[in-house]
Amino acid sequence: MTTERKNTSRRLSRGIFVWMMHNKVMQITVKIKPNSKHREEVVEQSDGSLMVYTKAAAIEGRANDALVRLLAEYYSVPKSRVTIVRGATSRQKIVQIDV
Repeated sequence: MTTERKNTSRRLSRGIFVWMMHNKVMQITVKIKPNSKHREEVVEQSDGSLMVYTKAAAIEGRANDALVRLLAEYYSVPKSRVTIVRGATSRQKIVQIDV
């Protein structure tokens, strides 16, 4: 007995992709703004991607840890279900969330 994955992808402006997999796994494009002085929040952009503002510095993975924490709060899932798939050292990342 095999389970078949159905992927739905959507190409957005400037090469941004948002993937929704039907087996309750979601991959989204996220742009992070570390060292934000006044806020820590997740903002949905008009193209479907997310902009995450965090006060954490981009040193020794602190901004990535804050990203995982903020996305877990935003989607109401445990932090263990949020994984950075691509872009660990860049500001634009692809994040997988098991919902």
